Amino acid sequence: MRAIILVTLLIATGCASSLERINEVREAAPEWYKERRVELAGEDYPSIADMPTITADTRPGQTLPEAEAATLAALEALLTDPRNRPVEETGEEMRAWSAAVRADLDRQIPPADFLTDEEVAALKAIFDTARARL
Repeated sequence: MRAIILVTLLIATGCASSLERINEVREAAPEWYKERRVELAGEDYPSIADMPTITADTRPGQTLPEAEAATLAALEALLTDPRNRPVEETGEEMRAWSAAVRADLDRQIPPADFLTDEEVAALKAIFDTARARL
């Protein structure tokens, strides 16, 4: 019986300290983070009674004339833009242009200037003799 009372007291103490930590977290939130503090407190959830009634005239997406006008204006600007014209070259012409540019770039790359095997052997011999002296 004493064990049950002791366990009950320990659990109650643990729960109380957990609630204190939650309150500390709520209070430690920065001032600019007011919305988050309200959310942590659970005070920001709307009541179902406050939900607006949606009628056929107020369906979401059907009452956005300004957004529709902006979208149509953007589409018109896109269609009338001089850069928005059909491609005038065929695929073969594009591939030929690409090959010409690639060949031009390949001509600009200098030939590789690597060490020959003899030069590598000479360098290795220099390092081996220096290591032998140590």
